[in-house]
Amino acid sequence: MTSAPLNSAFRERELLTVCGRVHLDAAAQTRLARLLDAPVDWPSTVSLAMKHGLVPLLHKHLCETQPARVPADVIARLAQLSHGAGRHSLHMTAELLRIAKAMEAEGVMAVAIKGPALAQSLYDSIALRCFGDLDLLTSPDEIERAARVLRGLGYVDEFCGSEADSDIHMRSYHNFCFASAATGVRVELHHRLTNPCFQSEKQVRDIIGRATPIPLAGSSVRTLSPEDQFLYLCVHGVKHLWERLEWICAVSAMARGSMVEDWEVVASRARDSGNERIVFVGLLLAEALTGVPIPEALAPMARRDRVAHALAEEARRRVCVEEKQPEVGELFFYNLRAHKMRERCVYCWFALTTPTLADVETMRLPRPLYGVSRPLRIVKTYAASMLHTLFHRQSAQVILNDE
Repeated sequence: MTSAPLNSAFRERELLTVCGRVHLDAAAQTRLARLLDAPVDWPSTVSLAMKHGLVPLLHKHLCETQPARVPADVIARLAQLSHGAGRHSLHMTAELLRIAKAMEAEGVMAVAIKGPALAQSLYDSIALRCFGDLDLLTSPDEIERAARVLRGLGYVDEFCGSEADSDIHMRSYHNFCFASAATGVRVELHHRLTNPCFQSEKQVRDIIGRATPIPLAGSSVRTLSPEDQFLYLCVHGVKHLWERLEWICAVSAMARGSMVEDWEVVASRARDSGNERIVFVGLLLAEALTGVPIPEALAPMARRDRVAHALAEEARRRVCVEEKQPEVGELFFYNLRAHKMRERCVYCWFALTTPTLADVETMRLPRPLYGVSRPLRIVKTYAASMLHTLFHRQSAQVILNDE
């Protein structure tokens, strides 16, 4: 992917990208020193580090490699924020272990995704990665048992007030959200890792079967296998148009390190799940921003996929230049382009015909009638955003010509 170098106006984002890894090699240390040769807008840098989840890593590397070149008040502010993030991580980790123990006691296989488990796997420290909630994956046939465990621990379902609501939500979305007033923790309970139309129950069970235990804070939890973890990071990043630099740095850390032993397995699972282009986007974006080489098993295909290049460049430009939340239409067309034509058709049909809780809250109808009411509500709610994107964004204009 060809991308223009960032000029001095974007020095702060480049500084964050350089620091977005657990270890800085000689080249990264040299680059960091050169970035500090010019004036740095430190308030902006700290603010961006908070937004992109990179405060702990920024604080670590500035203190270890360039402490004399950073104003004392900036170091103090980063230390304060980093220590606060560390305390939050400890609290969240303790709660994750409590939930995991309760799930195990009830015979529910729950797999930790993102959060403390990813921090430990990537950085060997829960304090070096910021996260706001806990995410657990369980198979669709165990989702109600897992929900009962959470309710028994004091959690309340944020959206579904009845069994009928839960059924509708499960058909249309991939997780349920629970919150505890006592602990202040929010838990996303996943029955799939992506939209239900893209992932079968068997695929979820296979992912759970491949989960591996990792040591965590004196105990252990099960988390995704490295290959599945990498796929999920790419899927999650594309879904949200890579709005946080830390997500890109996490992909880079996995591509750079030794967690993934066999990239042929990643390539195979990406093909089988329809996520091949999504993986290419993640790797091309990580290469453009962090310089990490694309693994040989995936490099030839990634470099040939011109749509993946365009999507990676769009994400790079947005995270480094535009810094604005994407509109609904932008997210929709970006995600469409990240899939091949078959998956696009499946997703469009799913989005048009599968009722959500929002449809139910708008009007209670017999289920078959939602096939009529949902398309009308989508047009009413999102038509303006979709049309604006269709006529103004390149990602939408070439949607039918990029296979």
